[in-house]
Amino acid sequence: MQLVKPLLNVVTDQTEPRDRLKTALPEILVTAGALLGRFTNRHHDLGDLYQLGPLLLEQGSFALAEQVYTEIISHNPDNFDLYCDLGSVLLKQNKIPQAEAAYRQAIEKAMEVRVDASQSEPEEAFYHCQLAAFLQSQGRLAEAKTSYEQAIESNPDDVASYNGLFLLNWHELSDYQAAKALIYKTTSLSPKDFSYTNFSFVLLSQG
Repeated sequence: MQLVKPLLNVVTDQTEPRDRLKTALPEILVTAGALLGRFTNRHHDLGDLYQLGPLLLEQGSFALAEQVYTEIISHNPDNFDLYCDLGSVLLKQNKIPQAEAAYRQAIEKAMEVRVDASQSEPEEAFYHCQLAAFLQSQGRLAEAKTSYEQAIESNPDDVASYNGLFLLNWHELSDYQAAKALIYKTTSLSPKDFSYTNFSFVLLSQG
């Protein structure tokens, strides 16, 4: 689509100084608004919106980014990642209930495409972790813990899920025994990861 190509050339040109992007922000907003106004269900138009969404989020144009992600989702409702992106945009606008709903939709969409009830999509653990991080940011620690545990249940080999639950137990819940067990698990899953090894030394030093 000719409307968006010049904009994308400007914002993706790595030789341009960072302040040129700030100067281009009014053009970004005008172009995104025009693109939404003229949107059709052609594949290349949808691709342009995919590129504009992260750009608007980066530039802090959260309301317009919300419109972009909502539009994309209406044409591609089974894309898990889009719901997480929308959740991030909504959270930036302090739309807490809507953000939570978006994070939960990502999980639901991942669960819908399971081959059978005994198998999880690899991404499902990631979406549970995203929800857990959101709940933790809202001070809903017990619910966050449950979400991390659901992430582990969906993918018992996902190191990030164990690490998230470890950090919650260590820093927020002060459950040091549970945290110690979790760090042993992360080091067993990823023994070459230096950061987790350092964590284990810290925990062991606590006695």
